[in-house]
Amino acid sequence: MIQHYSADCQDKICIDKIKAVKIALQLDSFNLIKSKEVFYINYIDTCNALTSEQAQIIKDQTFLIDSQSEKTSLLNEKYIDSQSIIKVAEYSLELEKKKSKRLKTKYTVSLVGGGVLTIGLTTALLLLLL
Repeated sequence: MIQHYSADCQDKICIDKIKAVKIALQLDSFNLIKSKEVFYINYIDTCNALTSEQAQIIKDQTFLIDSQSEKTSLLNEKYIDSQSIIKVAEYSLELEKKKSKRLKTKYTVSLVGGGVLTIGLTTALLLLLL
């Protein structure tokens, strides 16, 4: 039952005053939300922009890390290759040193032998001439 002092009536529509106040307060809160909505939309847009920028930075950093990893693995392969080349060069050097020692000994023996042969021939010739 609606009492006359607590209701507003206009053209056959009667609304309880307490309900009208509640509706008015709700409408006011909607207006407050509408006024704050622009701020919150800007805030959400800023957050989304920062998030996408950070995601791009993370993507770029991941690419750089992958690139550095590939460079490191290539350098490791080059290092291993150079080590094997150094081992081959050292082995070749050792073989050349051994070969050089053999040649030195061979030439020394032939010179000594040649010298002995020369002295022997000279002596034989002198003995024949005498």
